[in-house]
Order: sequence, then structure tokens, then C-alpha cells
Amino acid sequence: MLLFFIHKTTLPELQKQGLAKSLPTKNRAFIAQAFYCISVPEKAFNEAMLTDFEAILTAEYLPSLHDLPGQLFIVPRIGTISPWSSKATDIFHQCGFEIDRIEHGILCHWENLSADEQQAIITNNILHDPMTQSVLSNIDEMSQLFATHLPAPLKNIPLQSQGIEALNVANKQLGLALS
Repeated sequence: MLLFFIHKTTLPELQKQGLAKSLPTKNRAFIAQAFYCISVPEKAFNEAMLTDFEAILTAEYLPSLHDLPGQLFIVPRIGTISPWSSKATDIFHQCGFEIDRIEHGILCHWENLSADEQQAIITNNILHDPMTQSVLSNIDEMSQLFATHLPAPLKNIPLQSQGIEALNVANKQLGLALS
């Protein structure tokens, strides 16, 4: 089961400005807040945990986080476990909480953001670094953060036959962030 907590304060103004400066939505109201998502085994969950988690995270539990138009979630890259998550999960375990894992991210929301603008923000890597982060457009995708996968098969890039074009395609498809 996934539990969602929203940090009680918005991001510092400087960090929000950094997120907003290159967006194609400059003249719209923009909110950015840190959030936490905790994966807890159903059998281990109890209501008292919520109060403890709120105190530890300085965050408010959201019993129902639902999708809003113009909302994006910046999270650690899907398929990875962030260093922050590893340490935070260890701390929760040392405190005696039975959780699978905790992750953090940034929730961004704009007024009147069209679906095309939202897709452009995701596709053009405007909000995130594709080497280390993913952008999710709805809350249902959040379970991908906690999925476990077998390693992907090795992929060969046909550099000798296709040259730089093959490398450019692989860079985009694999999120290598080569310059």
C-alpha cells in the first residue's frame, strides 16, 4: 500500500524559480511542493503510523491524492533506488517501522495547463534530468517507483553501420544524457 505525504511548506522561492524559469508556462500560477511516498506492507500498516510519519517527515498525510489537470510529479528515475531513499528507509527501519521503502519527489502544479503543454514539458526534459529523474503525469504511475525488475537485456548500438545517428537514438531512448 502506498501512503502519500505532502511537505508542510512549499519549496524555497529560489528552487521554484529554477524550476519555473525555462517552462513554457511563465505567466501561470505555479506551485511546487516536496512530497513523500511510503510503500508499507498491508499487514504491517496501522493508523498510529500516520501520526509518527507526519512528525518524522514534517509533512501532512494525504488519504487521497488524486490527479489534477496540470499536475506533474518529479521523482527519482524509474527502476532506480535513490541514495536518499536508501538512507531514509534505513532510518525508518531503525525506528522500528516495517516499511518496504520511502521515496521523495516534487509535486508541480500549474493553473490551466493543457494536455499538449504537459506532454511537451515531459518530452522535452524541461523539469528533470533524465539521467536521475522521471516525470510522472498521474498518481497511478507512482507504483512504478516501487516495482522491482529483472535487469534489462544488453542492447547493442550499431555504431559501425549507423554511426552517430545510432548513438543519438540510443541516447534518447535510454536516457543516457550524452552531450
